[in-house]
Amino acid sequence: MPELVELIHRRDFNGLREILCAFPAPDIAEIFVDLKPDDEAVLLRLLPRRLAAEVFEYLPLDDQEKMLHALGSEQVAQILNDIAPDDRTALLEELPAAATQKLLSLLDPDERKIATELLGYPKKSVGRRMRPEYVAIQQNWTVAEVFAHLRREERKREVMNQLYVTDSKGRLVDFVPLRNVVVAAPQTSVLELLQNQQIFLRATDDQETAVITFKKYDVTILPVVDSQDVLLGVITVDDVMDVAEREATEDIQKLGGVQALDAPYLNTGIFQMVKKRAPWLAVLFVGEMFTSVAMQNYGGEIQQVVVLAFFVPLILSSGGNSGSQATSLIIRAMAVRDVLLSDWWRVFRRTRARHSRGPCVRWRLRDRGHPARQGHRDQQVVGHSAQRGQVHQELPGERLYLGGRRERRPRRHQGRRPGQRHRHRERLCSHCHQPRRPVPPR
Repeated sequence: MPELVELIHRRDFNGLREILCAFPAPDIAEIFVDLKPDDEAVLLRLLPRRLAAEVFEYLPLDDQEKMLHALGSEQVAQILNDIAPDDRTALLEELPAAATQKLLSLLDPDERKIATELLGYPKKSVGRRMRPEYVAIQQNWTVAEVFAHLRREERKREVMNQLYVTDSKGRLVDFVPLRNVVVAAPQTSVLELLQNQQIFLRATDDQETAVITFKKYDVTILPVVDSQDVLLGVITVDDVMDVAEREATEDIQKLGGVQALDAPYLNTGIFQMVKKRAPWLAVLFVGEMFTSVAMQNYGGEIQQVVVLAFFVPLILSSGGNSGSQATSLIIRAMAVRDVLLSDWWRVFRRTRARHSRGPCVRWRLRDRGHPARQGHRDQQVVGHSAQRGQVHQELPGERLYLGGRRERRPRRHQGRRPGQRHRHRERLCSHCHQPRRPVPPR
């Protein structure tokens, strides 16, 4: 890194260009992150146009915004026109409205139309992550005609691994994997290569639905259609992985009783951080106030058996840890869809398992207690209190998340051709009780 900075100061642009072009785009993006925005802008101008756009796509959103301020209008227009539409949408939706309008005015008319259409979909919908580039073929073509069409569409090579069959109105009919076309004879008809099964997403579907669908059907690319089954574009697995990472981050933050942050940790302001953390801390504070009031009301009884007061921290800490464990288990189980909202009664019935831990707690107290200072009755009181504390801490920990999370299921039409009746049944594995891959219709 110091060598690159030195070359920048020496204005050795030929040496910089030679060094950077030897690395792939993701590695160059990692180098850029550690540089100042002005130095990043210098290096980006040195790269070939296609490589510069690819490097820009790999930069974090914050670095992309800084880069736009450091570059001139001509370079900004060139990059925005060259990057993928879905990556451009992810950048524009994070900017203020005035900045977004200014950048849209720099785009070519065709690219501006695409950007405006993608920004018109609801936030966090599949349409925002969609790439409006796909290869459509006709079912009456031969393999030779398909290859001729692919050569004309060479700029769409990134989405060529799946070819989509559409009718005269642009509605999705079926799909053909490119590998099947490659090994087929030139005179083979596309009709013979049809899969007779279709998995697709609606442009208005939630992005988390896309994550579930990709995981369920084990695919790398899916078509996106509108309400009339007209093919609009595709969504790829790299975009879905970004969504999955964001959802996992939100779940992990909720494990600690924090609302999901809207920006990276180091870019979140103090006021925003307090706003995200304060509600749950306030709830805990109010709960502890009730504990203090209860202990004050029973002050006379505690004075008679002072030894019981020594076990109050034990009871509170064991109950708090049990609640944290229950919340962690439920959040993760719902994230991987081991538990659904419809399973709330099964979760509630596990209270019997919680009560079964009571004898274990009492046994540990007898093992660690001091019989000379406390009797058998005191051990029973402390044991029952610890047991009840664990139960009453676990129940809210489970119920709060079950009650506050909206269940998202894939649509019933997914997994079959639009307009086709449901012809296969989802079966569960006898061991893990997870959905097996669907059996394609014959």
